[in-house]
Amino acid sequence: MRIPNRHRLARGVLLFASALLLLAQASLTPALAIYNGYPTSPGQFAQVVRIVGSSPSGPQTCTGTLIRSDAVLTAAHCIVGYSSFTVTFGYGTSGASALPVRAAAVDSRYQETVINKIAYWYHDAGVLFLQQRAPAGITPVLLLNQVAYSVPLTVVGYGCNVATPTCTISQLSPVQRAMTAQRVPPSKGAFCSRTSSTQICLRGNSASAIREGDSGGPALLSVNGSWSQVGITDVGWADNTSAPFYSGFTSVSSEHSWINGQLATYPELPATDRFAVTSYDNMRAGAPYNGYFATAWQGFPAASNTITYLGVTVGNPALPSGPVAAAVTVRLCSDPNCVGVLASVSVPVTNYGNSALDIGDIAVTRGATYFIVWYQPAPVSGTTWATYWWAGGPSISQSDQMQAVVRGYDR
Repeated sequence: MRIPNRHRLARGVLLFASALLLLAQASLTPALAIYNGYPTSPGQFAQVVRIVGSSPSGPQTCTGTLIRSDAVLTAAHCIVGYSSFTVTFGYGTSGASALPVRAAAVDSRYQETVINKIAYWYHDAGVLFLQQRAPAGITPVLLLNQVAYSVPLTVVGYGCNVATPTCTISQLSPVQRAMTAQRVPPSKGAFCSRTSSTQICLRGNSASAIREGDSGGPALLSVNGSWSQVGITDVGWADNTSAPFYSGFTSVSSEHSWINGQLATYPELPATDRFAVTSYDNMRAGAPYNGYFATAWQGFPAASNTITYLGVTVGNPALPSGPVAAAVTVRLCSDPNCVGVLASVSVPVTNYGNSALDIGDIAVTRGATYFIVWYQPAPVSGTTWATYWWAGGPSISQSDQMQAVVRGYDR
């Protein structure tokens, strides 16, 4: 988030638009990442990322949004002056994935103009192009040209979470937060009248507002169950000191042509075969041994740095061969007792076949030993399940070379 020159502090330190109010009114709750926002659920806004830019003067944290499998939309002021970037999906969660950036683009029309000591920002938009595609299962947002006044929007970010006039990197939110806002016309008070022709003005519901670190994040509208972006978090003024708080957002409609031009300049990276590397595969017909099991497991050395696919074989004579209405719990673990669980999934059963599932991208150490572990499903009409193996002996306690498969790829 930016402030006018007349109120600007040193780079990396920002005066929150409502700091004076926060300090004066003890009845307000402590500031959150987006002040008076709410914590999002893991995966709720998987497209919204945390960006850290590096420079000789220190790092800067911003927010951005996935608009293509390998492209993140953010604010120009989150890019200018910084030489390298790290983009993290799922920051603050156990499944966080940090990706490097191969190229950065800033709208050439971006400028900061000061008139009568008031700063205006024009075309504050930039795109970061990742070195690889975003993690599987994350759907990019759509870009929406326009939104009517008073329509409820959702603003998401990783901004500061302290109720103080200034903010340091260590005080940024460890998790993603959001707030509800709505677009208002430029005539809505002194703040909105200062937004430029390439911005839209939003009013946070209640006493919610953006803070440092939220810059570059999205203003989103839910359209037919999918998120569309209408604005890029841009600017707040230090004299905006009474609730409701207003914020300036770069209008996506003013950047639509420029964004499309950049996406054409940097073609999308080809899709990665996420199942290209096999770490273990004894999934074939004709295993000589089978039997009842409570828990079965198979160790294997990881042949890639990411595991994406687990499959096992279980069979129940009370059911026909093929897909059936049953599930088997399968886990990826660091030990056979599953003290360290890396992934746990409920897999639809293909009776006597490969009961397999894409488990997402699970980071592992290539060459290290891991274990695929599966558990006895619920009995069917009193009949329990068997599993299958290729070596060791006829009892489950002697089993080896279990009928299972593990695949992944190198990220």
